[in-house]
Amino acid sequence: MKKLSLILLSLSLLNATSLKTMLESIENNEQLKAKNYETLSKEESAKSVKYKYYPSATLQVGFVSFDYDRYIINPNNLTNVSVAIDALIYDGKRNSNINLAKKNHELSQIELEKAKNELEFNLVSLYYSYLALMENIEYKEQNLKYLNASLSRLENLNKVGLRPNDELEIFRAKVELNKSELVNLNYQKDEILSNIYLITNNNFIPTKGSAIIYEDSANKSYDIKINSLKEEMSELNKDLSLAPFKPTIFVKNIVGFSKNNFNYSLYAPFDMIVKERVKEKMFSNIFMLGLSWNVFSFGADKKAYESAKLSNLAAKEMNIYSKKSVSEKEKLLIQKIASIQEEINANEKLLNASKIAYESIAKKYEAGLVGYVEYLNSLETMQGALAKLSLSKAKFEISKAELLLAKGIIIKDFVIDL
Repeated sequence: MKKLSLILLSLSLLNATSLKTMLESIENNEQLKAKNYETLSKEESAKSVKYKYYPSATLQVGFVSFDYDRYIINPNNLTNVSVAIDALIYDGKRNSNINLAKKNHELSQIELEKAKNELEFNLVSLYYSYLALMENIEYKEQNLKYLNASLSRLENLNKVGLRPNDELEIFRAKVELNKSELVNLNYQKDEILSNIYLITNNNFIPTKGSAIIYEDSANKSYDIKINSLKEEMSELNKDLSLAPFKPTIFVKNIVGFSKNNFNYSLYAPFDMIVKERVKEKMFSNIFMLGLSWNVFSFGADKKAYESAKLSNLAAKEMNIYSKKSVSEKEKLLIQKIASIQEEINANEKLLNASKIAYESIAKKYEAGLVGYVEYLNSLETMQGALAKLSLSKAKFEISKAELLLAKGIIIKDFVIDL
């Protein structure tokens, strides 16, 4: 049993990890990898839109066979090879399309950064929640130890009639309740470790020694960046909706070579004349300058433009709201952090007072000067004070990380080892 305990302890020490190390492992997260591939896809898509406006060359190869009735002079079949070069001169939406694709890629990049920072925040929350929970488990185990010692003493006193049965049963019930609570806390611990694994792909066990520092800096909120980009993209979409009102101008040049296969015997006795007149091999060059213009569409283009204008107005309103929302959130989080700091100070004083009170009442209970109700209440008060202090400290660090996330600041850069 001792050997097994030593093995488990050594494994725990191997996996014990600081917050910084855990944050560096976020790159292994599948969701983040998927988002990164999406961003790379948008980058390639932006290049594709740009390259589509470059001139294109098309190679065409054909074989045509003429059967049954023919014109006076017609080949049996012909083979044709041609190269067509197309170039779009103007379509009213080239710049908007290219810029829209670029903005779409930029948006994906910002969303990737935001997703990564959100994962970092989740990991910070799990890290400090785990530490607070482990302290709670330690406190609960210590509490159980006190109760078991008291229960053992009480059973001996009950046997000789110095303590009543109802007191003994209440202590037994308290012991069972604490065991049940300890089982639940251990389940919560395993749940946190499972979530850490899902984010990092590692079986990390958080260890104490990390803290979040916060320095006042400019707000780089992801939400503001995203909504600003969406507003710009809606402007470009509005420009695109005007394209149908403009003409499309293009040029095309087709260079071709064809070979005709004639059956001259069909034209006897004029076959020699036909042979002199027709060409078996032909080279051609066709140049075309074209213009197309949709002059009537039953008002569909006008409605599309009105729709784009309304979408643009919606994007502007959302951008204004996001700026207000981020500003208010930052202000409230700063107040929350200050409030939690005061809460920590109060809980530290409460813990010190509850410890002194417990030690005093425990001695009086053992001496038979106070009843078991006072003893159990003092033990629960001390346990509650310990739990509140651990929770407050965890909330303090998590709130600082939340403020960094709200301001669009990379959380990992503000984690220090104590």
